[in-house]
Amino acid sequence: MIRPAVADDADLLVWAKATASEHFGSILRRAAIPDPKAAAEAWGLDTRARICDDADKLCWRNWRVAETGGRAAGAILIFQDMDPPVINDETPVPLRPILSLLPGTAGSLYVDSVAVQPEARGAGLARAMMLQAEAEARDRALPRLTLIALSSNDAARPLYFDLGYRDADVAELVPSDWAPEATHAYLMEKRLTLT
Repeated sequence: MIRPAVADDADLLVWAKATASEHFGSILRRAAIPDPKAAAEAWGLDTRARICDDADKLCWRNWRVAETGGRAAGAILIFQDMDPPVINDETPVPLRPILSLLPGTAGSLYVDSVAVQPEARGAGLARAMMLQAEAEARDRALPRLTLIALSSNDAARPLYFDLGYRDADVAELVPSDWAPEATHAYLMEKRLTLT
């Protein structure tokens, strides 16, 4: 069963965001940034605060939760109308390639994060959540879905291809402590036929 998230799902959503982003926020916090606290604030690295903020794209209202056996076992974050990114000298270097792909999400339902708890993997929950996102895109009359996947994401990329996504753009990643096996980030999209 896929259901809308509720505020009480915050612990699961924080875990899902960290897992899906391969703990990017913690890597940025540890990076050699002159003022890590200011950087964390500027880059929205307090995931729990963002999930509880109704005005934030990470708000719990934009999440869907997959349940199995009566317990929450996974989550997906979807939204549209992403603000265009600003890339400048203050942008953390490892983040720049990802941000360069975000303009390609305009006019789509963006799948920001998908995560399934380890004990529930292999049961089709990620596929079910992706199909839920597709249904919501159709309900909103959006002609496509988009997401960004790293080249090292061997578990998810085959699923996305199987669901009809294709690579629409690519950015070479800057070597860093975050996802050291990844060499590229891919903007993937699925075009929908709207009736």
